[in-house]
Amino acid sequence: MTQCSSCGASVRSDRKFCGVCGTALRIGAAPEPSRCRLCGLDVAGSARFCRSCGGAIDRPSTDIPARQPSNTGRLVWGGIAVGLTACALLVGAYLALRTPATSSGPGENDVARLVAQRLTSIAQLQSLHLESLQPYSSEGIDGYRATFSASAVVTSSLYNQAGVEDEFVLLKEAAAEGSPVALAGEAFLKAGEAVGWPGEVTLAPSVLDTAKPRSAFTGQLTMVEGSDEHLAVRQARANEANEAARARAAAQEAASRRLRDEQLATERAAEEVRAAKVRAAAQQAQAAAAADAARLETERQVRLEQEAEARRREETARQEAEARRAQEVRLGSGRVPTGREVTVRLQTALRSDAAAVEDRFIVTTVEDIVVDRRVLVPAGATLRGAVAEVQSAGRANRTARLDLRFDLLSVGSRSFPMRGRAEMKGSGLKGDTKKAGIAAGIGAVVGGILGGAKGAAIGAGAGGGGTLAVTEGQEVDLPAGAQFKVKFDSAVDLP
Repeated sequence: MTQCSSCGASVRSDRKFCGVCGTALRIGAAPEPSRCRLCGLDVAGSARFCRSCGGAIDRPSTDIPARQPSNTGRLVWGGIAVGLTACALLVGAYLALRTPATSSGPGENDVARLVAQRLTSIAQLQSLHLESLQPYSSEGIDGYRATFSASAVVTSSLYNQAGVEDEFVLLKEAAAEGSPVALAGEAFLKAGEAVGWPGEVTLAPSVLDTAKPRSAFTGQLTMVEGSDEHLAVRQARANEANEAARARAAAQEAASRRLRDEQLATERAAEEVRAAKVRAAAQQAQAAAAADAARLETERQVRLEQEAEARRREETARQEAEARRAQEVRLGSGRVPTGREVTVRLQTALRSDAAAVEDRFIVTTVEDIVVDRRVLVPAGATLRGAVAEVQSAGRANRTARLDLRFDLLSVGSRSFPMRGRAEMKGSGLKGDTKKAGIAAGIGAVVGGILGGAKGAAIGAGAGGGGTLAVTEGQEVDLPAGAQFKVKFDSAVDLP
């Protein structure tokens, strides 16, 4: 029995034509395998569709022309062939509908082949993981774009140039032989008629890009930094330097000895003079040593004081940082409503005859800001203020004024924008009674500087909207530590 090269039907070996399709048989030759049109896979047997991608099968042509049968035989066999072909097409269509199509695109092996080709001889691909594979089409070229991660092994140690020492170039090992290297990148594979997927690979930067084997440093004397070879060369250079130094010292000693022998006669006459000079030099040396000891002791004391001061500053900074952290821990979440008032303490003094518009200053809250029985802002928070308007007392205008506004609330290292102003109503300023006084309102307090009920009334009438005012030629004088209230003109959200 033999097999038809066209339809794959079994035919007796003594037949010259296929009894199913009428194709001439190649006597004594084995049937050639068929090839898939899409993936190029060789498919033997009578299968009409590829088992890999589902594509139609290209049947090889026969070299023996079909013998022309008689009209009657041609009609009979033609009818049989048409019927069988129709049945085959129906069965093939049914199987194509029932069998899910498989992908004819590239796989991990195709990408690994391209990556292995991309690597140089200093590394060998070990494994590859295909992370994504997407079809793409650009400028009439169809293919796939793949992203991957891979692992390779360095086949020879890699080095970077670390410097130059004498005539040697020092190398630093970047990757030892046999060490793994993680790779990542993307590949572009083109669809083609040939078997396999040609394409290009782009790798992310790695040690393989920056380092190279020792043999690559051609035309240069190289040493690996810290190696036995490097240490031996250094030791040899040190020994040569020591020998040269000892030789120079011996020569100098010999020259000095000869000079002393020649001058021995003359030096005997001046022995006493030299002895006196030696004693004077010794006394000077002792005095210099004592002075050096005193200087060193003074420097030691200064150093100890500086170290103590540095420790004090570090401790102060640590305590301030802990205080800020503790304050931030107490910071609640919520909203400080518009119109809320809080008592603050001034940290630096302000005077109407010394301040200027846009001068900055800081005040500290002396009480918690509580909303709905919850502490939103703990005491000790700071408000950043600025002088919005200032007027000193003069001959033409006897009223002094300070307008104080606030734009930033800070709790520890966190800050929140706000709008506020010094509130003229409430308990007023507190602190230095000689300068600021204590009264029912800021205007009344500053007016109280005049020393009478009339002055206090005038000050209270002049104050308002964040402005402190006094009359009768007195300046607005707020000492450090003075307390007053700040009113929020905008709500502040605390996350």
